[in-house]
Amino acid sequence: MNNKLFLDNIYFKGKKALVRARLVKRLRALKMASIRQYIKYLESGKDENEMGFLVDVMTTNKTSFFREAEHFNYLRDQVLPGLQSHRLRFWSAACSSGEEPYTLAIWLREHMSDLDSKDVLILATDISRQMLEKARLAVYPAETLQNLPSAQFNKYFTKLNIRISKFVWEVNHYRIVPFMIQCYGYCICFIF
Repeated sequence: MNNKLFLDNIYFKGKKALVRARLVKRLRALKMASIRQYIKYLESGKDENEMGFLVDVMTTNKTSFFREAEHFNYLRDQVLPGLQSHRLRFWSAACSSGEEPYTLAIWLREHMSDLDSKDVLILATDISRQMLEKARLAVYPAETLQNLPSAQFNKYFTKLNIRISKFVWEVNHYRIVPFMIQCYGYCICFIF
């Protein structure tokens, strides 16, 4: 990899400060003094996991449940009425921490009365292994679920109280209910 080319490709469209701030996280973790030193380290291939760490600090993981309502309206109005297939395949590219594929699963459960008789697969992929691990866990902070309709919230999420460390500090998190994660009528596969 050419260092100049690497820097030219990273510092574009006025994002230099953002990129530098994100790269500094890796420099600190590795106790390195400069971005050039970090680039040489990446090029050396000494740590096969480092590229994954770089991806994790560089990516922006903006997502939410029931984001992009027009997509679901299109499914409801244009796709479902003429749907004849028993086998359905969906791909949630750049699924981040899983809100979008789980939204699709909830939406299908709510709008397809014959869902259990179909062979449905939701393939969820992301460039960040860290985000895929969060997606597999299916645990979300309460504040990320505030915009869900209460009927769906109560039906598809269960409350967890998590004790952090030795402190008696309880944080409200919610987990997708187990039948949504398991293969009942469909399967969600998270793949890097």
